Formats: sequence, C-alpha cells, structure tokens
Amino acid sequence: MYIHRVAIDANQANARGGLAAMTELERLHDACLIEIVCTSTIETDLRSEPQREKVSKYDRIMPMVFIISPVRPWLMLPLAQSFVRVDFSKFNKSVFGEFSQAAKLNSLRDALHLDQCWQNMVDYFVTDDKALYNCGDIDFTVCDAEKLSGTTS
Repeated sequence: MYIHRVAIDANQANARGGLAAMTELERLHDACLIEIVCTSTIETDLRSEPQREKVSKYDRIMPMVFIISPVRPWLMLPLAQSFVRVDFSKFNKSVFGEFSQAAKLNSLRDALHLDQCWQNMVDYFVTDDKALYNCGDIDFTVCDAEKLSGTTS
C-alpha cells in the first residue's frame, strides 16, 4: 500500500482542532495511512505554543545539499541547520511568474516550503494560501486540507 507524504503549512497546524478537514488528515496520519511532515521553515511561522506542540509530533523535512558551482554563494538557513544552494529568483519566476521585488521578498518562505517539498518527494503540500494552488514546475499537488481529505480516504 502506498502511503501519501503530506507536508503542511503553518496555517494548518490545527492547534485547537477547529479545522475539520485537518482533523481528518491527522486521523489518517495516526492510523498510518498517510504521513504528515513539516518543512524546516515552519518554526518561523508558528505563533503560539499550542501550534508548536501540535506540529511537534510530525517529522521535519530538511533541504538537501547540492554543490552546483563553487563560484556562486551559498545561503545558510539557520533553522534547517544546513546549507542549501537555491537560485530563488529563478525558482520564484518558475513557480509564481513575474511580479514585483516586494512580492518576491514576501514569497521567499513559500519558495522554501515548496523547494523542500520537491526535494523530499512529498505528494501534497497543504495550505490555505490560494496563490500557491496553481504553481507550475512542481511534481506534487498544492491544495487545501478539504480537497485532500476527500482524495486520500
């Protein structure tokens, strides 16, 4: 049996159990029918202790390290405690298309989430950020928990 790997965004932490579709996904995770994981950047998004406690039961996926060119600078992600080499301008353009510099800065965390999902071969990235739902150049599905809870059961 194939077990879907599902990464969740911080807005899906469901600390109070108020997201019915996320509660269903958590039930599937507890029954070992899906695997819920979080990207290493989730800690910067979590605002409360209940959220941190809720996601602490999920594994963290980390960026993989690739040496592409010794000439280009490396970017260190302290939360991941690793080095990752990502061309964010190219990644942003391929995923989000053309937009302003300010929008690129705001999408950096989204790009990190999506990059880690791609590197760690997730099947789904669950978020309520609708701007990410129709991303191109990725081989996993970005959707909300309601759509996913109806497709994995």
